[in-house]
Amino acid sequence: VQTVCVVFFTAEFFLRIISTPSYRRFLLSFFNWIDLGAIIPYYVFLIIQLADKDIGLNTNAVLSIRLLRVLRFSRIFKIYLIFKRLKSLRVLSATVKESLIDFVIMVTIVALLGFLFGAAVYFAEQNDNGDVFDSIPKSVYWGIITMTGVG
Repeated sequence: VQTVCVVFFTAEFFLRIISTPSYRRFLLSFFNWIDLGAIIPYYVFLIIQLADKDIGLNTNAVLSIRLLRVLRFSRIFKIYLIFKRLKSLRVLSATVKESLIDFVIMVTIVALLGFLFGAAVYFAEQNDNGDVFDSIPKSVYWGIITMTGVG
């Protein structure tokens, strides 16, 4: 999976290099360097493995390889910038921020009522229908599914 992703990102990076109108602007872009830093660790590690399997790596070399692996996570910054630029995602995040307390209250109430009704059904049906409600967690699951209208 990792190899497929790295090959995809490498192809995308080289296609961006080929199609850029200004190489100078491309080289000066901070995010292009982040993309390159996210791709390089895989190839460095691959070259080290293929070059010599008997190589005695000291701890400094291993630490530098680990540092290169950390650079892979730098692509998250790009996702953050895309998130910041799109108006619809900004509206969605503002809506989630405004409604978060109400959502937490609703989930808490549904969970408490599910537990209450599930436990009540478990004890009420304990002798009559023991096959369906043989444990409280299964009864709570039944209560939540029934209240939310899924089941």
